[in-house]
Amino acid sequence: MPAPTSSRKAIVVLAALAIAVAGGAAIYFSVVRSGPSVDEASRLIQERNVALGYLENQKLDEATAALEGLAAKLPDDPLPWRNLAVARVVALGDEGVETTPAAVQTALAALAEMARREGVTSSYNWLSSQVAAAARDATATQAFLDAILKAEPTSADAWF
Repeated sequence: MPAPTSSRKAIVVLAALAIAVAGGAAIYFSVVRSGPSVDEASRLIQERNVALGYLENQKLDEATAALEGLAAKLPDDPLPWRNLAVARVVALGDEGVETTPAAVQTALAALAEMARREGVTSSYNWLSSQVAAAARDATATQAFLDAILKAEPTSADAWF
């Protein structure tokens, strides 16, 4: 058997390298990368856009249903949970409108889920202040606004 030439050795080495790279890519895309497929990601983006459209147009029942569906499909994504909390707070109505204890509890539960995923942020405190105001709890309202000012003294969030 003739001795392998240097070009034959290079081809064998390159082929082995290509097989190793292809195998690594296959393992990564089949095992390590566990995200949705491109088609599923496109559907989820469409669902998100529809849900946000409902929320922006204050079609709160539709927004809530769509956001709950997204939250179930993407439990680790904070976006559906945050927007679900926003929808629940907006559902409490305008300032001065009486709200029900059940609506307040639903908003508080949504805020708890938001905080569990994101932590206590200024957004959480501001939304919580709105729930406290709807529940006519001036002390809690002020405490949430004070928390915003303490965490971000230069932010205008507490004033709006």
